[in-house]
Amino acid sequence: MPDPQFLLLAMDMRARAEELLARAETFHDADAQRKLRKIAADYENLADLLKRRAGDETYAPSRGRLADTDGMAERPSGDNPKPPASWGIMCRVAAKAKWIGTVKAINEGAAIEAAAKEFKMEAWRLIAVRRRVIT
Repeated sequence: MPDPQFLLLAMDMRARAEELLARAETFHDADAQRKLRKIAADYENLADLLKRRAGDETYAPSRGRLADTDGMAERPSGDNPKPPASWGIMCRVAAKAKWIGTVKAINEGAAIEAAAKEFKMEAWRLIAVRRRVIT
């Protein structure tokens, strides 16, 4: 099972990246916007590293969120879309993660959005961990 502490840190890094991207939009200076986007991309990279350190078996580098800064683009969906997977949802409480339930979704972001609606919680507090299917 992935280490919840590293997952919490990864979530924090992603939240910081999103905050910096939002702040970059408020600047009129292009150089300042570029620098803030670069810092946000570094936070995303750090979040990816933390997910790998957590031992998350579903780890996949983030794609597309910061495509304008790191040159990565979304992967085409193809003819056979993946079926929804089962995701365990945990809520960040202080420095711990508390299990709150499961949702079905295609990816981590969609799982967090679905859980936020289903459990009526703020998305930034939630962590999604893909559940293994043992056959």
